[in-house]
Amino acid sequence: MMQMLVKKCLCFWKEKNPKIRRIKRKAALLLLYGSLLFVRYYVMLVQSQMLWPDIGQECQLNGRIIWQQSRRFGYEYHLRAETICFNTRPQQKSSLIFQFYSQEKIQLHSQVKVIGQLTLFDMPKNPGEWNQNHHYKGKNIYYRLKKVKIKVLYPGRPNWLDRLRQWVRRQSEQYLPVRERALFLSLFIGDRSGLEQELVDNFRRIGISHILAISGLHIGLLVWLLAGILKKMPLKFPEQYLLTVSILAFYLFFTGGQPSTWRALIMYIILESSYFLEKDREPSKAYFLTLGLLLLLNPFAVYDIGFVMSFVTVGGLIFIYPILFSNCPFYLKLPGITLTAQIVLLPIFSLYFKRFSVIAVLANLWVVPAISGFLVISVGALAVSMISADLAQMIAGAGYYLAESVAWLAETLGQLSWSEVPIRAMSVYGLVGFYAILCLTVIRKQKKYLWLLLLTIIIFIPYSRRPQLAMLDVGQAESMVLEYQNHCLVIDCGLASNRGTSSYLAYRGRERIDMIMLSHLDQDHCGGLNHLLDNFQVDRIGISASYQALTETEAAARGLKNVWQAYRNLLALAEQYQIPVMHWQAGDELHVSDLSLHFLYPSAQELPFASNDFSLVAEMEYGQTQMLLTGDIGQSVEEILIKRHLIGDIEVLKVAHHGSRYSSQTSFLEIVKPELAIISCGRYNKYGHPSLELIKWFQQNQTITKVTAWDGAIFLEFTANGEVIVNE
Repeated sequence: MMQMLVKKCLCFWKEKNPKIRRIKRKAALLLLYGSLLFVRYYVMLVQSQMLWPDIGQECQLNGRIIWQQSRRFGYEYHLRAETICFNTRPQQKSSLIFQFYSQEKIQLHSQVKVIGQLTLFDMPKNPGEWNQNHHYKGKNIYYRLKKVKIKVLYPGRPNWLDRLRQWVRRQSEQYLPVRERALFLSLFIGDRSGLEQELVDNFRRIGISHILAISGLHIGLLVWLLAGILKKMPLKFPEQYLLTVSILAFYLFFTGGQPSTWRALIMYIILESSYFLEKDREPSKAYFLTLGLLLLLNPFAVYDIGFVMSFVTVGGLIFIYPILFSNCPFYLKLPGITLTAQIVLLPIFSLYFKRFSVIAVLANLWVVPAISGFLVISVGALAVSMISADLAQMIAGAGYYLAESVAWLAETLGQLSWSEVPIRAMSVYGLVGFYAILCLTVIRKQKKYLWLLLLTIIIFIPYSRRPQLAMLDVGQAESMVLEYQNHCLVIDCGLASNRGTSSYLAYRGRERIDMIMLSHLDQDHCGGLNHLLDNFQVDRIGISASYQALTETEAAARGLKNVWQAYRNLLALAEQYQIPVMHWQAGDELHVSDLSLHFLYPSAQELPFASNDFSLVAEMEYGQTQMLLTGDIGQSVEEILIKRHLIGDIEVLKVAHHGSRYSSQTSFLEIVKPELAIISCGRYNKYGHPSLELIKWFQQNQTITKVTAWDGAIFLEFTANGEVIVNE
């Protein structure tokens, strides 16, 4: 069998048919390219891991500041190292790039000595969170420094490109108002620091935020302008080509060399070089050659969202757009460009942004030509400003009204409630299926296959056939999300700094929360409430009825003044957002279809002596499956539950108070006998949670234990027959 296969391969390779010879050449080239790509990837992978044994150690770097950006809490820097030294070994040469933050402002290009703790970038703790590791890996930055001490050895001096950018900033002040100047600087030199956040948000909502970033659109506009000018000059094509490439290359470095501008420049060079080879322009070949070259230079570019979106968009315009709109009337072709881009980018939007603009096609009809006109006029005014500032102001006037029209349109459309919709993150299978349909469409060159994409819409609808509970990894705090059918219940929302809950809800395609149930009002359980109210439609807030019975006088007498104040703050916040507050007590029930929550504690007039003992205790019941929700109750409340005969065998226990030794006493555990225990606590927390005695008891009693500090976010799926599925 093997011999026959070898013979067939040899016969195929010796075949002299021209068609087969072409296939062999292509196969050989692909094999060669694949080998080179693998070697390049392996080299970069080794480079990215070479300092892993030193993680956590203090190191000293000598190098140059190559990037600087102002942040809310100081400045972010990228340092290209020249030497690196650890205490355990002598100084060695290095060319790696390191990232760090500092309150101190350091001039770009400065030669510095930095001492700090070497760390890796944070991986996302919960689905939907920003992946720092991938973001920086796409920029070839693999390590971060913390607790830095900086010494400037030689202050940096602006190079000629920096001085040119500074000149543009100064000159534009003479003829453009503040908002229009910020927009111009973003469009022309890629400086977004002056843009109003409201304007950026409005652009995002209506699907035109790509305008604000230097991209292939700018290169295309520049090529169009240069072509119009150079055609009127007595230059032959080779001279025009060389001049155009030189100007494009200068503009690429002037604006910081974004992935999309590199893609546009290389594609232009390949397409126009067909003149010298006496061949027709073939955009598809230029596309794949450019993609292959950039991946060979940096295989980690696939982690860069700008790189991915640029190539996916251009691929859609080259391969999908002609199939959809080649035979359409002219007035449909321009909106067809945006529509095609929206179609091919839909999975990317679902994975990275969780939202989709439904009016981008309409908005781009005016925004693209208006912004292009504003940019051309503003650049013209910039040139004239060297002669006369007054004349530059007159020229910039027309551009001002174009920019104002775009800002007005973005504000008007951005305020529409349906301008963008949340979409659920697509699974790997959905992603493969989506692009497989697009590939089938390209291969068969028939648009009828695109109707299959409508079937994928169901992927984006947040619907849970069985109850699903996520205990999120929010550090030394607690937050859970319960989903069933089209309903969503958030149980606690972590600290004020917590963004994991909102990221997860966006990942699941949620924009509405049926109820936020706060077990009690400690900050590690309710601190993230403001952020959820700001970003989601919340129908109700549920808390313990004991808060309602607590008067200011009683609170002062019991040393619970902070508890009383937290309750008043909650009521004020609910009133501000016009959200009703439900007060649950023992005996109350909450039903979601055939899923029920039975509240066991506290009773309406029960006044605990500790903040944690205000916690709601509820039993969730679905078919034959029971789960006990305990908040942060202590042993005194556990004894009350035992005496009142309110608890029995359960399948799942949400362990109280992060696994503290002051909760979950043996007598309580022996009654509930959980098959699965879930605990929320932070890594290396100072409280020693969860307690070793508790973990030992679970091990001795064959209770499966999941802890967010060890296992990350915990995902459960409940069945009606009593089975609980733990999803990884």
